[in-house]
Amino acid sequence: MATTPPHGSFTVAELQATVSASPRTPAPATLHRLARVRAANAGAGASTIALALADAADAGQLRTHLIDAAGPVWSGLSAASEVELGEAHGWRRGRRGKGMVIDRVARHAPNPDLIPLPRVITSSDLTVVDTGWTCRELDASSCWLVSAPADAEVVVTRAGAHALGQSEAVLAKLDAADALDRVLVVVTRAPRRLGPLYAAAGPLFRTLNERGAVHVAPRRVNGCGIGSEPSPGPMLTLGRALLRHIAVGASARGALRIESEGEAR
Repeated sequence: MATTPPHGSFTVAELQATVSASPRTPAPATLHRLARVRAANAGAGASTIALALADAADAGQLRTHLIDAAGPVWSGLSAASEVELGEAHGWRRGRRGKGMVIDRVARHAPNPDLIPLPRVITSSDLTVVDTGWTCRELDASSCWLVSAPADAEVVVTRAGAHALGQSEAVLAKLDAADALDRVLVVVTRAPRRLGPLYAAAGPLFRTLNERGAVHVAPRRVNGCGIGSEPSPGPMLTLGRALLRHIAVGASARGALRIESEGEAR
């Protein structure tokens, strides 16, 4: 007997039709000045970090496009929009802050390959993608979430020996893809004393730390709830630090320029 899909879900056939009907872009989806944010382990807080980066860019007058690729049930950004603008092509549209555009997946999908292609906003100064899927799910996929060229790969990890081991595995895959020079690491839930943390880290993590590409999230806002209000001040400071690092790497390509902390043109 046929069953009705639960609210917020499509059947696989309907999802495939949505993907096929979504606006096509140059392959793979060429997103402008892309910062791809992924969690190396469960509970790392990647959505919080993605929003902090996007909020910092928006506060600095950069035209910012935030894409939440997680399904509605798993989304960490479901309440991030200040204004909801409806649904189109499998995405829920919204706005936040001074002019940030937020696109969130509208329906549940069983795997990343059934996530519709996002729209490309050619006027965007920065596109931030919260991948919203585990690294193992992404490793098994060749969808746009994985294949879209990125200016920055932001890996978010919890502190602790086991979590750092998982992040080292993620970094190894990025290193194998010759992407390590574009990687930033954010450590959440870190202890007050960072010495033991770095001692437990792997060689790629330590290399990035020596390059100044490892950032520690403020302890007092780790795991803070995400709503339509602006990110807390300490998280905006972290977001600006990530933004500056991305701008340094992208400026040689003419991709992104910022004048000073919190200001951009």
